[in-house]
Amino acid sequence: MLVSHCSFLFNNFSHGTQRAFPDVMFRFKKILFPTDFSPAADYALRHAIRLAGFHRSEVIVQHVVSNYFDSLWNQMFDLHDLKDDLAGYVKRNMTEIVEENAQMTFRQVVSKGRPAEEIVALADEEQVDLIVMGSARGAITGKVIRLARQPVLAISMHGAPDQSLGNLSTILVATDLSGYSARVIDYAFNLKESMGARLYMLHVIETPERHEIEGLEKIKEWAVQKMVGLTPNEFLSDRNVVHMVEAGSISDRIATVAADIQADITIVGTHAQGTLYRQALGTTTDALLNKASSPVLALKI
Repeated sequence: MLVSHCSFLFNNFSHGTQRAFPDVMFRFKKILFPTDFSPAADYALRHAIRLAGFHRSEVIVQHVVSNYFDSLWNQMFDLHDLKDDLAGYVKRNMTEIVEENAQMTFRQVVSKGRPAEEIVALADEEQVDLIVMGSARGAITGKVIRLARQPVLAISMHGAPDQSLGNLSTILVATDLSGYSARVIDYAFNLKESMGARLYMLHVIETPERHEIEGLEKIKEWAVQKMVGLTPNEFLSDRNVVHMVEAGSISDRIATVAADIQADITIVGTHAQGTLYRQALGTTTDALLNKASSPVLALKI
């Protein structure tokens, strides 16, 4: 994630940081999975089930019905029937994924209202550790990312069908190089250390298409040094840590780099006003969700 303009201040720059890693690993005991029964949701459910099996978690499967259809809904559907349908939906998707002795539980919740708001409300009420969603309907997923306090894992249908987040080998973390991004970077390094993975740190310098910026190489040099400064000391000499600086459209470059390095997951940071891009989250995140081939994990900071 990125800044549009960079300073060339090199003075008082320290290389590397020493900080204790927080316990922010993939230890998800309660996962919320909202579904609209679309193919994208079906695909995301497979990842939610794999994660649940990996951590012996509870998965809450939620379906949100719009208030707009109140009268029709009351006439045509029964709440208990829909919950039974949800249970059957989960069971069908579990058949080929879950091992017979897997220890996980499922619960069905039907909510009524606006999808993003209801998803966030249930996540807070249940105090879930993670929200897993399909990214095809990027507008809703993007809104949940903006509103939710919990990490949101958006799954792209363009990824490998048998991809497992329990065994990551390549991680991409995008950063705007601000102090606020430290938690996201710590999370990425914690994950790298746990999985023995290769970690790519990426900073994108936003530039207009086909537009040359004077002094771009100096900006890139500054960005690399800034990334080194954000790298924990114990990883400064690790050859499996790569610092990358790209220029162009933020969402395009993140998606392209993720595809080029065959990232298993792309980690980005968000706050109440959007991503750490110095610009509104909506368009950039929706574009990234639609373009990314790897799952995108959005962390609130």
